[in-house]
Amino acid sequence: MKKHTSGICAAVGILVATVAMSAASAEAVDWKSLMTVAPQQRDAQGNLLPLQSYDETIRRGMSFVLDNHLKWFKGPADTLVDEKGKTQMPWVYYSNLQHNGAPFPGSVDRFVSYPAFHHSLMIRTLIGYWRYAKDDRALKEAVKLADWNIAHSTPGDWAYANLPYSTFQEKKPGGFRDKTGLMPDKAAIMALAYLQLHKASGEVRFLRAAEAIGHTLSQRQRPNGTWPFRVDPKTEKVIEEYTSSVIYAVMLFEKLDAANGNHKYKAHRDLTWKWLLGGPIKTREFRGFYEDIPASTKGRTNYDCLDTIRYLLANRTKDNGYLDIAVELNAWVEEVFLDKIKGFEPAEGIREQLQCNVVMGTHSLNWASMLRELAEATDDKKMRQRAIQTANYITYYLQPDNRIVVGFEYHQWWYSCHTGVVLYLLDFVEAVHPGSSDDQRRTKESIVNNTDWVDTRGRPIQAHEGDLAKFNGVFYWYGSSYAKNPKGKFDIADGPVWNGVQVYRSTDLKNWEYRGVCLPRPKNGWGELGATGRAHVIYNEKTKKYVMWYRWYLHVPASFLMVAVADQPEGPFTSLGPREMGTSNGFASDMNVFKNDDGKGYVIYCDHGEHGVEGRNSTYAIRIDSLSEDYLCSNQDGVYVFEKGCEAPAMVQHKGKYIAVASGVHGWAGTETVCAVAESPLGPWKKQENVSENSTWSSQVTDLIYLHESDTVMTLCDQWWIPDKSDINKSRYLFLPLYLEPETGKVKMRFVEKWNPLSAQNNERGRE
Repeated sequence: MKKHTSGICAAVGILVATVAMSAASAEAVDWKSLMTVAPQQRDAQGNLLPLQSYDETIRRGMSFVLDNHLKWFKGPADTLVDEKGKTQMPWVYYSNLQHNGAPFPGSVDRFVSYPAFHHSLMIRTLIGYWRYAKDDRALKEAVKLADWNIAHSTPGDWAYANLPYSTFQEKKPGGFRDKTGLMPDKAAIMALAYLQLHKASGEVRFLRAAEAIGHTLSQRQRPNGTWPFRVDPKTEKVIEEYTSSVIYAVMLFEKLDAANGNHKYKAHRDLTWKWLLGGPIKTREFRGFYEDIPASTKGRTNYDCLDTIRYLLANRTKDNGYLDIAVELNAWVEEVFLDKIKGFEPAEGIREQLQCNVVMGTHSLNWASMLRELAEATDDKKMRQRAIQTANYITYYLQPDNRIVVGFEYHQWWYSCHTGVVLYLLDFVEAVHPGSSDDQRRTKESIVNNTDWVDTRGRPIQAHEGDLAKFNGVFYWYGSSYAKNPKGKFDIADGPVWNGVQVYRSTDLKNWEYRGVCLPRPKNGWGELGATGRAHVIYNEKTKKYVMWYRWYLHVPASFLMVAVADQPEGPFTSLGPREMGTSNGFASDMNVFKNDDGKGYVIYCDHGEHGVEGRNSTYAIRIDSLSEDYLCSNQDGVYVFEKGCEAPAMVQHKGKYIAVASGVHGWAGTETVCAVAESPLGPWKKQENVSENSTWSSQVTDLIYLHESDTVMTLCDQWWIPDKSDINKSRYLFLPLYLEPETGKVKMRFVEKWNPLSAQNNERGRE
């Protein structure tokens, strides 16, 4: 990953430029004076101990990135300003700097970045730290960086369309050794990061970006399963031919098929894997990886080889021989690239490549992380200890100002080497210190149904008829409180019984922090009398507003659907008044909202029909309307999902299907959950048998949410009047899994008393 100009890697032939970057740039600094090599610490057996804990190394390393990093940067301010006048973080346009934060005054890569590879590494690190430390700033930075790369990808009508550039020079795409080209293998690496970000953020644009890259790679795949190393994305002119780095395309094709539930890319995956098995895996010709390295048939690298070993380990069986191949490849890596670290024995280090033959922290830790996996697969305790010794050694690279250096004998400081250490050290903090990872913490924080739930202050959660939403990596629970209204009165004649919309937030779906009333009851006007409920919130990316739809009930037939907006998910929301719906009289009742992958919004709601009009009976049908672009109005263009006898609707998308559910009309009581599926939000909808049992385990459905963390759909239900039939506000809640039955393709709901919806260790049926 790390590069070079003159000095250590002079053999590469990179010449020092003679033109200064600008008058504002600092002069070259004495980099050795900015390097601290702390005394080694050892245990009684002589083994190397970490300088500080893995946890401290990770947190300090990320503090360097997230806390006032712009103050450390010493380059000209205008070099960070993009074409829209917005200041970007230095890592967008700079791959390396001097150890004091100043650009080098004269070197060929002084103002060069490598977005597709290095930015993907940064995105993965930010996501990993967000999961580890629950620091929302990290996820926000990951989203910003991914959005920048999507916005600066190749045009959609080029041969290599929608691909991120592998090089930017002086804030322009291409340049340096890429010339007019880019690297298709780095686009696959970025696509994998997009998929991780889609899972973490829930934002569908990152899935779309990954799919666009996968489509282009499938279209430009050559008959032997490969792609050029560097190619002009518009003209298809090959700039440099050979690269072994195709394992990322194999991974991408597999993950896209898994996400879409089909085999669209299987033939492309198989063709590339066949080439890799018969090519570099056999010949050890792993070369053609780094952006700043000239072509050489004698060059060898190890980065994609290490990920190939990981892939072999993850897909090994008793019969396919992948474990033996993994062992052999690691032996080759050690033979060609391994060094003993003088003074830090028995720690070992890995040199980046033969054309920049220097031990670097991120590459050493990348190898050690893989070695730990190989040790587990082979049950080799000595191998595991070797991996830990290398991880301990890399903690010494953390400097007093929280920089993580490339190596003790390296004059440049690289963003990729800093963040790469954090990324791979996260593997060790979870493996060496069990219980520290986010997923391991979650397994200890299972939800227990059929119990009273309290917030982080120990007070009962009051969010009935609720909505679960996820924004910026945080879950929000909106709902109604029936405090001082134990009988649940809601008619206009009952006076001002509504307590406003309550909101709670959580990162694990178990520990809920009360954040207050996000939409209070007005003192006059819309909502003063009667009651509201079933508040549901979605975010509009175009208007940058959080849009709440909710029901305001007065007296039949006067039941309105209302809209409110806010700048933050916790409010305060401002009511914009009632909306006219696509019903015969414009009124509507119980409702929910849904945001599709393409950003289009929908409202699913109960149509009372002619209820209360000239003595006619109600139908309680469930209807779906599309929403205006700002989500503030119904387009009144809907279709009916359930013709009669339903309320409390909700919908979700899962595994290529749209799923709608609703309860029967039994007031505040348990009722079976009806279900229908469709290929698009506006149907046609096909009803199937009920998805629940035992009157939905004595509850009424109120919401569905897709959980990207575990690829699970979770149902929120109200257990009305349980356990206290005298006070509705004490009613309990259920979180239950909803899933597609593999054998039949039917939607089912399952009761589980204890489970963790966010844990990847659960399957979608809620079993641990």
